[in-house]
Amino acid sequence: MRTEVFMVPTSSPSSSSSSHSPPFDGMKPPVSNGYIQLTIEEPGSEPKEFPKEKLKTALALTLFVLSGLLTTTTISVIHEWVPDRSIPPLPDVFFMNIPRVDWSFKVSESIGMLLFFIFWVVVFLHKHRWIVMRRAAFLIALLYTLRCVTMFVTILPVPSDQLMCSPKMGLSISIVMKRAFRLLSGFGMSVTGVHNLCGDYIYSGHSFILIITYMMIKQYTPKTFYVLHWFTWLLCAAGIFFVLMSHEHYTVDVVLAYYITTRLFWCYHTLANNRELRVRTPNCYITNAYWYPAFYWFEKNVGVPVPKQYSWPFPCPKAFANWSTEYPD
Repeated sequence: MRTEVFMVPTSSPSSSSSSHSPPFDGMKPPVSNGYIQLTIEEPGSEPKEFPKEKLKTALALTLFVLSGLLTTTTISVIHEWVPDRSIPPLPDVFFMNIPRVDWSFKVSESIGMLLFFIFWVVVFLHKHRWIVMRRAAFLIALLYTLRCVTMFVTILPVPSDQLMCSPKMGLSISIVMKRAFRLLSGFGMSVTGVHNLCGDYIYSGHSFILIITYMMIKQYTPKTFYVLHWFTWLLCAAGIFFVLMSHEHYTVDVVLAYYITTRLFWCYHTLANNRELRVRTPNCYITNAYWYPAFYWFEKNVGVPVPKQYSWPFPCPKAFANWSTEYPD
C-alpha cells in the first residue's frame, strides 16, 4: 500500500502543464500539472530484503584503502612544511594543566586496536555483515578524505617540544611515496614504529577512529547489550584522553574530530534508515551533501534500519553452521 502526497510548487500550474516532467530518477521528485508528487511507503510496506551487494562492499573497501594512501601521502608532504622548532607550540588549555606522558599515545593506540577488534567481531557475526562493512568503510573513507583537506590547508606548529619528528628530506616524488607507503604499511601508528612524521593535526585521526568504531558497535548491537556499550564508550573516552595526555594533538583537533565524526555518522544513518528523506526536494537540505550521490548508490536497495540479526558466516564447524538469532530493535 502506498500513499501519494502532493506539494504545490512555486510556479503556476499553467506554466508547467504544457511540458512533460522527466521520469523519476530516485533523487528528484516528478512534477505533474504544476505539482510535485511524492510517493511514500506506508508503515509495514517497506522491502524487507537486505541484499549483500558484495561488489559495492568491495568498492567501499577500495575507497577506504585509497583514502588511507591519500592521507599518508598528504602527511608526507605537509611534514616538510611544518613550522621550524623556533616557533613554540600554540597555547592549549589542556596542555597547560596536564603534563605530557610519553607512553600515553601508545596506550591510546592499543585501546583503538581493542575497539577495532570488537567491531570486527560484531561484523563477523552480524547477518547483514556486508552492509555493515560497506557503511563503515565508506564513512571512514569520507572522514580520511576530509582530514586530508583540513591538514593540508592549515599546518600548525608541533604541539610539544618533546615530540620527535623525522628530518625533512624534500618533496621529491620518490621520497614522498616511500614515506607514504611506509606509514600506510604500519597503519600510521606509533606502536608499529612508523608514526614519526609531524603536521597531521587538524583533525585527529586517532580520535575519529576511536569515535566511529564505538558508534558502529553501538549502532549494530542490541540495546540490551548495555554492558558492551558502556565498556566500549569508556574505552573510547579513555583512548581520547590518552591522545590528549600525549600532547600529540591539540585539543581543538580532538574537538573537531568528535564534531565531524558524529554529525557525519548521524546524517548518514538518518538517510539510510528513512527512505522518504532521500527524495531531493527544495526543503530537504541534507541531500545537498557532497557525498549524497555516492550514498544513494550504495544504499538505494536498503531502505529500512538493518535488524539486529546474527548468524555464523561459515558452513563449518557443524555445531555453529545453523546458529542464528535476532534481537528486537
